[in-house]
Amino acid sequence: MKRTLIIVLLFLLIPTLLFSTPQPSDSSEAVSKAIALFESKKANEARSFFLAEWETNPESDIAAYYLGRIAFDHGETDDAIDWLQKAVDLNEGNANYHMWLGRAVGIKAQHASIFKKPFLAKRTKKHFDQAGALAPDNVEARFELVRYYVLAPGIMGGSSEKAFAEAEEIRKRNSEEGYMAFGFIYEKDQKDISKAIENYEAGIAENPLSGKLHFALGRLYTQQGEAVKALETCRKVIDTIPDQAVHAYYWMGAIHLGQKEYEKAFANFANVLRLDSTNIGVYYQIGKAAAESGKNLDRGESCLKRFMNHESLDAKSLAWSHFRLGTIYEWKKEPDRARQEYHAALAIDGDHKESKKALKNL
Repeated sequence: MKRTLIIVLLFLLIPTLLFSTPQPSDSSEAVSKAIALFESKKANEARSFFLAEWETNPESDIAAYYLGRIAFDHGETDDAIDWLQKAVDLNEGNANYHMWLGRAVGIKAQHASIFKKPFLAKRTKKHFDQAGALAPDNVEARFELVRYYVLAPGIMGGSSEKAFAEAEEIRKRNSEEGYMAFGFIYEKDQKDISKAIENYEAGIAENPLSGKLHFALGRLYTQQGEAVKALETCRKVIDTIPDQAVHAYYWMGAIHLGQKEYEKAFANFANVLRLDSTNIGVYYQIGKAAAESGKNLDRGESCLKRFMNHESLDAKSLAWSHFRLGTIYEWKKEPDRARQEYHAALAIDGDHKESKKALKNL
């Protein structure tokens, strides 16, 4: 069950939405460069430029928006809310600003106390509603409303009927996203996996070149323990949607890793790097495969170190990387280095159970 859950979570890393990016309200060369850095996933460099822009021009909604996005991506929810609220205050007519502020507040609501949750939920929906009103054809904003109606309790505005209505509005504008929205409802609200599978299969029939729908279907097959069907779905992507092959190889590697078929996992991850050496996530997966199997240890070590040097890592990913690296050092019979990595993991996440257990057994 634990292996299946891990694979399912990996499938969830496939982007389910294409996020549009607002253009600068000015022609500042520095701002344009910062946006390019952000889109190239060089968040720390971009942050420096946007902070400098904000200090020079505290009326820059673009700087506030991107500083909010960077904070959001780093899991800095409160900072994300502060910056995105500034962006909204400076430009209330931008639907993207409202959408991302709603997302940030929604994340905070999920972890809030029972007393604060209703107020944060109301604020979340307010901004999703505003995003939809400002851009009725923005399927991203409508999808966020679907999520809200499904995940929020009825007392806070949750509604299956409203979720289905929004999904239908999405499908009128974008068939692919409409099927994704209906699939989300069947999975999370109706708890009807068979219906969700039927929905994704119908979506693929209508949108045969949709990698998104194929991967959603593969994720459900994996969740149901049907690895063979999940792998077949990935192979279909490789054969019919070449520009999505890198993702298919990634998920095939993840499935084989979950099945402890390490040689097949390594082979698929190698295909990912052959097609895209900048895919940072696969470096962690190679390190994980090495740590679990005791094979390709040098390769696993170097891949984990490369992954850990990536500037956009969240704390959880970094803690797990230290743990995997510690395991590799145990395989290499280097207990002092292993111990150092486990302590590093716990310095980041004091509750990291696997590192505590590893230290106890070392």
